[in-house]
Amino acid sequence: MLGLIALSTAGIQSFPIVFLAVFAPIVVVPFVLSKTIYRNTKAVPLKDLPCFTPRTPFFTTLFNGAKEGAELLFLLVIPAAAVIFGIIGVLDYAGLWKPIETAMTASLGVIGVEPKTGITAIMASPILAMAQLKEVAASTDPRLVVGAFVLAASGLPLSDIFGQIPAIWSANSDLTPREALEAAVLGMVMRIITVVIIAFGVTPMLT
Repeated sequence: MLGLIALSTAGIQSFPIVFLAVFAPIVVVPFVLSKTIYRNTKAVPLKDLPCFTPRTPFFTTLFNGAKEGAELLFLLVIPAAAVIFGIIGVLDYAGLWKPIETAMTASLGVIGVEPKTGITAIMASPILAMAQLKEVAASTDPRLVVGAFVLAASGLPLSDIFGQIPAIWSANSDLTPREALEAAVLGMVMRIITVVIIAFGVTPMLT
């Protein structure tokens, strides 16, 4: 919702952006990967895919879900975020974070992302990034607004890629943590390519 408000504030048609950034990749990405990197794959019946849907009674699922959610939050999400911020703190103390932040700012500008919002989306929280984007959208280049929206809509924090995804998928599928991590990094690269295409190729037609 915050992202849609930001797009509207910048005078950008939101429906094409949401369709191309959120829904189109669901169809396009599997097709592209099946013809390139993962050509040795084969079709699998839906019933054989990893299943996250519980098969327990409703109230059992409800209370177990609360317990598992708390465990996930306190044992995985918060520690992963703490590691990221701990690393930033160490780098800042050593005087190395400022050059890294400057390089990230320049890189995000090149690929079409509002820098401060992009750094927040990558290092901390996409939701917080959307809130920041809403505040600066009116005075920012529409291309950077769209790029930041696409990046934040991907749920990209590094704590997810290097922490949550390998842990969750390795526990619920036959993937090893390394295979899950490689897939997550590949997804991040494809998302960055998507950001560039939509920010510079699509946005000028929608403003």
